[in-house]
Amino acid sequence: MQKRLYNLDGLRFLAALIVVICHLEIFKTYFNLKASSFRFFTNSAQLAVTFFFVLSGFLITYLLLIEKKKSQSQHINLLSFYKKRALRIWPLYYLLVVLAFFVLNKSSFLASNFQPIEETINTQRLLGYTFFLPNYTQLQYGGQGYLGQVWSLGVEEFFYLFFPLAIYFIPLKNIRRFLVLLIILFFILSIGIHFVNNHEYLSGKWMLPVYLDRYRIYSFAAGGFAASLLVLPLNKPISVLALLSKRLCSIFLMIVLAFLIGTGITFSIFTQQAYSLLFAVFIYSITVTEIRFSFLNHSLVVYLGKISYGLYMLHPIATVFVLKVVPGDPSSAFYLYVLLPIAIVGCTILLAALSYELFEKYFLKLARKRVVEDPK
Repeated sequence: MQKRLYNLDGLRFLAALIVVICHLEIFKTYFNLKASSFRFFTNSAQLAVTFFFVLSGFLITYLLLIEKKKSQSQHINLLSFYKKRALRIWPLYYLLVVLAFFVLNKSSFLASNFQPIEETINTQRLLGYTFFLPNYTQLQYGGQGYLGQVWSLGVEEFFYLFFPLAIYFIPLKNIRRFLVLLIILFFILSIGIHFVNNHEYLSGKWMLPVYLDRYRIYSFAAGGFAASLLVLPLNKPISVLALLSKRLCSIFLMIVLAFLIGTGITFSIFTQQAYSLLFAVFIYSITVTEIRFSFLNHSLVVYLGKISYGLYMLHPIATVFVLKVVPGDPSSAFYLYVLLPIAIVGCTILLAALSYELFEKYFLKLARKRVVEDPK
């Protein structure tokens, strides 16, 4: 039976908030403002994206396994799944692509060092984004202003495309082995990719490792493994899982992760892999214990979690707008680290809320309607 999953919307908002705040420091350099060198700002945006990957792997696997477990034939409705994901992701993505190529790049007001005014459209780049290939496009033809953040959507769509097929064909009893194999395989592959990317000769000869380095399949698989433990309990109790089932352990893990991310601590070439496992363990612990952190489950924070996709996608527009219209002393710490972040977060929330209420909700309702109408 599907259980209520607490805290996850709140965590989704916090991850999006970290991305917005950290990216502000990058945007400051485009406007000749001093950026912070504190490790949180330089490292934590990537960690937040890794959390999104782990959470996506957890939620998608959780829902697919519940559906597969309920079905007498152990099948899942792939068409329903693909429709729902497309209607959630594509509308805002393609709206932003249109804005980035045909509106924002023509605006002198929104132009900056990272987004100069373009007289002509780069056709190859436009086709790449149109066919949902942001990573290939950015590496081959250069990035498009206001679309730098969509690289992670290319990774997620890749996962959404192939992973449900694996769940469809693999028997329930073998799902966990498959996920462990994915974690091990892509962990080893990621280490090899890191070696190639840092090799003086190979890094300049072969672009594929640079491309693959973004595809953290081990993150999705780690989240999926956590979900499998929740939906398909082990026959024999394991002491580690028993420990994770204690609420005190959930609180401890949250404190540890808050410290690690807040201080921007990394683990050399194993950073994303280590955090993927920590995030998966944490998500499993807070869901199996059903602990409720008051802040994460506050109605406002839950709502901000629901609009986190808009926060992630639209924050570059809000950031440039605020940097253009909010004056201040470039040497003032208050302006750089208090006023600008508050204004940009507020503007991003406003844009995301408008997008969710006036645009995205229509497609979400359509997705729910179509899912209901799909034959089982």
